[in-house]
Order: sequence, then C-alpha cells, then structure tokens
Amino acid sequence: MLTLFVGVMFGANGAATTITKVSAGAAQQASKKLASKALTKGMIYPIVKKVSKAIGVKMTKEIFAKGVSKVIPIVGGVVSGGITYVTYKPMAYKLKRYLGTLKWCDVRYYK
Repeated sequence: MLTLFVGVMFGANGAATTITKVSAGAAQQASKKLASKALTKGMIYPIVKKVSKAIGVKMTKEIFAKGVSKVIPIVGGVVSGGITYVTYKPMAYKLKRYLGTLKWCDVRYYK
C-alpha cells in the first residue's frame, strides 16, 4: 500500500487508479460490517433512532451504518491533515530559516 501512495506522489496514474478501487472496496466492506457491529448497540444509535422517528424518518441499522461509513473518510482526512500540519510546520520553519541564511535569498544580493 505504501508503494501505491509513493506512486501517486510521483504522478503514476496506475497507482492512483488502484488506490481509488481499493478505497471503494474498503468503504463497501466497512458499510456492511458496521451494521452488525457494536456501533449500533452503543449510545449514539438509539439517540439517532429516536430523533429520526420524531422527524418522521425511518432509521435502520443499515441506513445508520451507511451514514457512518460516509463520515469515516472525512474524519480520517481531518486527522491526517492535522498530523501532517503538526509534523511539517516545524520542518518548514527550519527550512525557511536555513534558506534565509543563503546569500542569494537576500534582496540586497541582486542590487
């Protein structure tokens, strides 16, 4: 999987296509498994079911699982983005400071 990610970073179209297919399959499996897992037996599902009943919408375990499976990539993206920001910010500042010490990065060098 890591090789595919590196392939996408270098612009390999085949790697991007493969990752798209793998992620679609994983999302379908997650949707099927969530309906039978303890997620629907926890605290959130009964609340969602009561609220949906109050507004006149039918809520089943399958519908709930499909909704949750659509939220998983969003949460993953937010977490991944946060980790990337936290780890790259110090490195970017370090690079900025280093590049600032180079003579050709000084405006006075070109006058």
